[in-house]
Amino acid sequence: MVWHSGLFLYALWVTFEPTITTYLVVQGSAQDMPELPAARLALIVNDIRNTANGNISSSPDIAITIATDNYQQLRTLSHMSLAVIVGCLAIISAAAALRAIRLDLRARNSVETALKVFLITSSTLAIFTTAGIVMSVLFEAIRFFNEISPLEFLFGLQWSPQTAIRADQVGASGAFGSVPLLAGTIAHQRNRHAGRRAQRLAVGDLPGRVSQCTITRIR
Repeated sequence: MVWHSGLFLYALWVTFEPTITTYLVVQGSAQDMPELPAARLALIVNDIRNTANGNISSSPDIAITIATDNYQQLRTLSHMSLAVIVGCLAIISAAAALRAIRLDLRARNSVETALKVFLITSSTLAIFTTAGIVMSVLFEAIRFFNEISPLEFLFGLQWSPQTAIRADQVGASGAFGSVPLLAGTIAHQRNRHAGRRAQRLAVGDLPGRVSQCTITRIR
């Protein structure tokens, strides 16, 4: 059962490590950073992560640079700690497996039981994930059709979803007719198919043109 603990520890570590590292960076940075609004703090954290990953070409300010260095140090320490702990658990698992080997050991039954538990767990997670996605889509669809008439959505001739999604935003009322959206999608697909057909015709005629040019040069 030690290897089960190693997998469980690795999954927990990978899941919660970014959140804990970000929290430590925010608490160890400037004094006013923890007191910033959530939206502003999220932007700063995103800048820190992008800078640490090398996704920002411009030079960040000194506060972002210091926070990025702290973030990289904590992430390196986290990865090293995870490697040491998982390595120790792997060694313990190997030693326990060697001690469990004997003539009357029915390893097949244990392996089949472990695989059965793994498959049942995976299928259960897949079912719950699918149910969550369906419920999320259904909930958002109900909210949408509470604001927009289904007839307007199905038969409306204007698509302009420029509407405010928060109370502090300013936006138009929006138009959500799906007919222009479907017509544009169909036209785009037809143009793609026409372009591919023209490309295939051009490539198919290429050997004939090459042969004609060769004959002309020989003459």
